Amino acid sequence: PGIGPKVVGAAYCPHDGHVNPLYLMRALQNGLNRNGGVCLANAAVRSIDKIGNSIRVGTAKGDFECQRIVLAAGLAPMVGLQQSLKPQKGQIIVTEKLDQQMALPSLLLRQTDEGGLMIGDSHEDTGFETSVRPNIVSGIADRALATLPALADVGVVRSWAALRVMSKDGYPIYDQSEAMPGAFAISCHSGVTLSAAHAFDLAGYIAEASLGQELDGFSQRRFNV
Repeated sequence: PGIGPKVVGAAYCPHDGHVNPLYLMRALQNGLNRNGGVCLANAAVRSIDKIGNSIRVGTAKGDFECQRIVLAAGLAPMVGLQQSLKPQKGQIIVTEKLDQQMALPSLLLRQTDEGGLMIGDSHEDTGFETSVRPNIVSGIADRALATLPALADVGVVRSWAALRVMSKDGYPIYDQSEAMPGAFAISCHSGVTLSAAHAFDLAGYIAEASLGQELDGFSQRRFNV
């Protein structure tokens, strides 16, 4: 209901859904705490070394030893791995809180539990620059209005830009270091979308120190052709 006349088609999949990343982050942190984990903020990693059968991580807040380590913030070279990554900027518009406008999420816009609409589908190659550009925001708003014309009377409360972590082909990169077994480097977009696969499948492979044959296609090696 309410779809504009310029919309001529759509695709639907019953597996699609929306995850609020703020709620997901809180749930992950609560799970970490319940399982005895510690979140150590503002502790820059200075070194990663192999010490016997353990891996030692030197940080600004002390040294830590472990059997497995997952590098998910661009530190792959410290364990002898390379990952072909580039930043891709996306911009988002958030509206004021509304009664239910959409029962389903879409690639362009979705409504959060609190009532605000999150709108955005931009893809920009601007390096590490993260400024909000009015011409891009205007284009996002135009596409949203063409989809739901009733949004013309809805107020916008904020907008921001952020960077996606993108590989050359857009798919995740999963690798274990040959120089430092037990050290894994993982990069992907989107960690929110893939969180279920990571929790139920990837975590088991990491615990076993083997990524499994079906993940061979996600190695950095696929770019070495």
